[in-house]
Amino acid sequence: MHDATRNRCARLRDGLGRTVGGALRRYPRKSPRIAPTSEAFEISEVVGCGPAALRSALRRRRRGSPAPCRRGIVTIWTIFAVPVMLTVLCVVVETGRLWQARSQLENALEAAALAAVQEWGQRGGKAEQVAAGEMAGKAYARANAIHGMPVDLDNRAMVPGAAWAFGTATARGTAFDFTPDPGAQTNLAVVIEATAKVPAMFRPSLGRWIGESTVTAATAAYYDQSVQPPRPRLIRLTDER
Repeated sequence: MHDATRNRCARLRDGLGRTVGGALRRYPRKSPRIAPTSEAFEISEVVGCGPAALRSALRRRRRGSPAPCRRGIVTIWTIFAVPVMLTVLCVVVETGRLWQARSQLENALEAAALAAVQEWGQRGGKAEQVAAGEMAGKAYARANAIHGMPVDLDNRAMVPGAAWAFGTATARGTAFDFTPDPGAQTNLAVVIEATAKVPAMFRPSLGRWIGESTVTAATAAYYDQSVQPPRPRLIRLTDER
């Protein structure tokens, strides 16, 4: 009786073993996958750390944060890009300052030409009155400034060149032909051309190679005696002057 029971149990164990073995052969267990290099690196960072470090590493992985080697490349590019961007910024600022300086010089010369031709015309437009007209023009020029510095046409440190011309202007269409004639007495006109220095804003930081730049402007004014009372006005000269 007992022998029959033992034989029955042995047969059941053998049948179960064959069944499990066949299932394992039919469905072999898959080997574990090896994590990529970046994942392995992040996992190696948090081995032996607490749950907070593990959660931080997983969050970085989900967000697609760059690997440490990529972060190093970004740092190198930043180091090289910042000086270039600063240089471009300085060039843009200096170009704007030159444009503004030329506009301010034009305003100063226009005021000087209007004042000079009016003073010259009111005194009769004779040659001996040219000095008075020029003096009045310089006074009006000093009332204007280039970046806060008065435009002194006698100061060669600021204005290296300034040319005055007193004469007559004859209309030709919308422009005028100018003829130098200090004793004209009629059709009076004054032409002024000047060059001014503009110090660079970033010279102390970028070196002496920037130096100083210059701007040049010219203008002409006409003493209009066809209206009463006579008054000065700006004119445009022909290219044949």
